[in-house]
Parts: sequence; structure tokens; C-alpha cells
Amino acid sequence: MLTPTDPRGRPGMRLLVGQLTEAGFIGAPLWPDRSIYRVGDDFLALVSFAGCAVRIDPTGQGEGPWCRVGIPRPSARARPCLGRNTRAPRCHECRSRLEDWPRRLELWHSQPRSGWRCDGCGVVRPPWGWDWGRRGGFGRTFVEVEAVFPGEAVPTPALLDLLTRASGLSWRYFYVQG
Repeated sequence: MLTPTDPRGRPGMRLLVGQLTEAGFIGAPLWPDRSIYRVGDDFLALVSFAGCAVRIDPTGQGEGPWCRVGIPRPSARARPCLGRNTRAPRCHECRSRLEDWPRRLELWHSQPRSGWRCDGCGVVRPPWGWDWGRRGGFGRTFVEVEAVFPGEAVPTPALLDLLTRASGLSWRYFYVQG
């Protein structure tokens, strides 16, 4: 999962998709809604896979996992992207864990302008202002590499540079298991 570092950032989607297509990261859209794409011819040059026997299927017709890239429409405001592998985020100031984050997240959905107070040092910040590590994050815009196990692949510096040039925003990545 890739998203701008500032979760409130919203890049121009036409330019972003155009640049990702031109660079060979994504190929043709799979369905008319144009939110899920085939991997492009240079996908494997822009994503570094761990291990020596990488098996992905770019077509959905072969033997490996069917790898594709989702680029859903941006949401109106920052939203969470969390999964069963998400762990309690840490405070950037004192490194305390926010163990009750699921309850706070549920409340935040009804009051999205509220911040979360750290039990360790008292600092208040929005949910995306906590250190979620590589197991979750917030954003309005996401680039989702589907059918890749968490930690199995890392975006190359070239891909992160491409996203930055195409959007004018810095990007981060993390892994979410559904």
C-alpha cells in the first residue's frame, strides 16, 4: 500500500495514473471503472521482491498469485487503511503504545476532527499523527499492490521518486492484510 506521507494530500489522479502507466508500473485497466490495473511491463523493475523465487501472475491466468494494482478514487478526507496485521501505534514523542486504538478509531469515525491524547505524555494529535509503522496508515489516495504478502515486496526508490514527481507529494508505504 502506498499513500502520500501527508494523509490529507490529494494528487491529481489523471496525472498520477498517466505517469504510472508511462513508467510501466501499471498496464491497462481491468474493468471499465478504471480503478484496478494490470501490472505494467516494468512493474518488477519498480518493486523489489524478497527471495529468489518470485512468482506473480500479471494476467490472472497462470499459477502464481494474480498481482494487480488498485488506484481507487480519493476519499473526501483522510481515512484509515488498517488490517488484521495492524498493531497499536506509538507516540512519536514518548513512544508509548496506544493500546485502545480500536475504540478511539470507532469514536473518531463519528467525530473526525478530534485528536487522540497520548496516555504517556499527554500530546494530542490526529490518528494519522501516530507511528503506525509499516502495518497501517491513513490517506485520501492509495496505490494498492494486490496479492503480495506483507513484507514480500518493497517499492524501489525509483517508484517513490516517480510518485513524488507525478504528485508533488512525498509518499510512504506499508502493508495491510485484509
